[in-house]
Parts: sequence; C-alpha cells; structure tokens
Amino acid sequence: MSTALSTRPIMEATGTFFLLPSGAYHFVTRGINRQDIFCDQDDYQRFLGNLDRVKIDRFELYGYCLMSNHVHLLIHDINAEKTLVFKDYKILNKNL
Repeated sequence: MSTALSTRPIMEATGTFFLLPSGAYHFVTRGINRQDIFCDQDDYQRFLGNLDRVKIDRFELYGYCLMSNHVHLLIHDINAEKTLVFKDYKILNKNL
C-alpha cells in the first residue's frame, strides 16, 4: 500500500462529461495540476474496487483507462440521469 496517501494530490471534484451519439458518456478527470493520482498498483486496484462497488445498479461500465494522472470512463447511466453518475463519481473520488 502506498505510504504517500496523505501527501499525494486528489482528483478534481469535477470532470468533463461527453455525451456520445450512443447515449453513453465519456467521462474524463485528472489530478489537480495534472499531478499523479495513482502512486502504485494498490491505488489502481483500490480505484477499480470502488468503481465496481459504486456502479452496481447505477450505471454500466463499457470501458476505462487509468493513467497515472487521469482517468477515462465510458459509461451508460441506467437511470439516464447524469447527475446521479456525477454523484457516484464524487463517492468514488472520496474513497480513493
């Protein structure tokens, strides 16, 4: 587990949603000042575990790309309410 958890930057509380013609959202967020948000493999695994826990019955995850300083998610909101997806993201960010 990373020992830098208290000193590393957190993800921005906001991200950018791109609505695709298919109705899916491409969501992008990054670390503050583009700093790393994942310091080691445990951080990646924790994020994926939180993502799996948050998405249950809320949205379908079509794909993701986790980079050291940013995240891409391709999701379809089951309830068709972007505000719920954003709320879920805030929960996910808080647990990272």
